[in-house]
Amino acid sequence: MAKGRRIKRLALAAAALAAGVVYRRQARARRRRAVENGEAPARGGKKTRDPNKIPRGDCWKEVFAILRPDNDPKAFKLFGSIFCCTVIFVALDLRKATNQGLLFKTVFLGDRKKFYSVLSRNVAVEFTLACFNKILANVVSNLAGHWHEKLVHRLHERYFRNMNYYRLEDAMAHDRIANDTPNLARQLAVASCDIINAGFQYLFYTVMLLNFKSERITGLGPVFVAVPLGYMLMAMKIITSIQPNFAKLQKQERELEGKFRQSQTRVHANAEAIALYGGEDYEKEKLLTSFKNLSTHINKGIWGSWTFEAVKDFVTKYGNHTVMMLLILGPFFKGGGGSGTSVQDNAQVMYEMRVVGDLVLHKFYSLGQIARLIQTVINLGGIV
Repeated sequence: MAKGRRIKRLALAAAALAAGVVYRRQARARRRRAVENGEAPARGGKKTRDPNKIPRGDCWKEVFAILRPDNDPKAFKLFGSIFCCTVIFVALDLRKATNQGLLFKTVFLGDRKKFYSVLSRNVAVEFTLACFNKILANVVSNLAGHWHEKLVHRLHERYFRNMNYYRLEDAMAHDRIANDTPNLARQLAVASCDIINAGFQYLFYTVMLLNFKSERITGLGPVFVAVPLGYMLMAMKIITSIQPNFAKLQKQERELEGKFRQSQTRVHANAEAIALYGGEDYEKEKLLTSFKNLSTHINKGIWGSWTFEAVKDFVTKYGNHTVMMLLILGPFFKGGGGSGTSVQDNAQVMYEMRVVGDLVLHKFYSLGQIARLIQTVINLGGIV
């Protein structure tokens, strides 16, 4: 009898000790995760940084070191292809502007034969532009795929080093590698294309507007250069002043999606145990809670960014086109050196109006690419 009691006491003591050890390990794990996420200070009241965790700035440095084109012949060739496509685009756009100006001129003069000739050339230019658009898209996709491959190889080296796959079991590392890495590579490739396109086109059309020869817009080249740039800076100031923190929202949405996906995976992996012990209600509640949190966050982001999207569309579309029309049509009023009295002079006015309009339009387009590049950089802050 005494022996049975002793065994029971030893069993209870062992169970209490095991429960204490488990609770202590769980508390340490929660404390470590809170410190790493910046949600709680370490002992002593000061936040500590995990020595194995790479800071955000160092992450970007490592990413750029991996993707440097000077040590990568394939990436260097793809960058060269993007630049060649950009030069071809500029040449074709310039020819397109001239053709469309001639179309307006021939219609005004009533020269039907020349109109059809110019129209056929314009159609050929448009078809060539469409072909090179697809070529450029394929080049950018190849660059993104190449960078994706390099990043995945480097991440796998770190993932399987020192049993990191085991240490990061609850950190959704698989989601970062499988989903965030291709997204990062794709957006970096698009950003690189925008840098080359926007920079070259902005400089080229600036020179063209400054050197455009016409009696009606003499001396207005600096105005055509300064007004789009000033409008873009003002638009960016307005947009950034009301812009939500998309990087933070995107990061939170990814985390909530990961938790919901992880809950689904846990149910699938432990289906037999859930059925055996009757854990359907508990798992269902956790799944519905995860999905409700995700849906609430998405709806909050949709309605929270409504004002920003409305102002952004007005500034970048409607206001942009209004300023462009005023800038183009202003010099052609009679009070500012307007059209002549003869048919030939009026036809020349239509030609110049159309050519200058296309040049200013492409300048606005290049500035729009720069604005898109800035937005891409902001979005990338939520990935790395």
